[in-house]
Amino acid sequence: WGSTGGVAGNVTSSIVSGCVNTGNVTSLNSYAGGVAAYLSNANCTVSACYNLGMVSGGADYTGGVVGKNTKGTINNCFNAGVVNGNGSVAGAVVGQMGNADGVVKHLYYLEGTCSSGIGDAKDATTQISTAVNAKTLASAEFVALINAEMDTPVFVTGKFNPVFSGSCTHID
Repeated sequence: WGSTGGVAGNVTSSIVSGCVNTGNVTSLNSYAGGVAAYLSNANCTVSACYNLGMVSGGADYTGGVVGKNTKGTINNCFNAGVVNGNGSVAGAVVGQMGNADGVVKHLYYLEGTCSSGIGDAKDATTQISTAVNAKTLASAEFVALINAEMDTPVFVTGKFNPVFSGSCTHID
């Protein structure tokens, strides 16, 4: 597949939660994501994750958090890294939503990191992300937004953006 992600490449029937990527991600092919490159089905979730590194894709489906989401769920995530997609589909948070059934909630990105939050959304009314400026990203108010609807809030205020203490969880 050539999937390149800062934490995971091709995610199938898994949950990726509580992860941060701070390194640069570069792919010569399709599917590049700051956290995960490709969510292949409805049994995939990326939750409470963020990316601070630059993400560069050599072809389609480049995203700051997820490159392509077929039918999975992405919630409570943000991107503050620059996204460069050399193909036709790139987004600050998600490169492409491959299906209108894909679920996204509480997604944010630092303004200026890419021209759009979701490069290609199949349902423009529900598949959305919100741009914020640097001052907002570092605020306690933003921490409340990114923790919305979580059973146990994991983000706290950091110097430049919300942070959490903990480790990456990958559950098969």
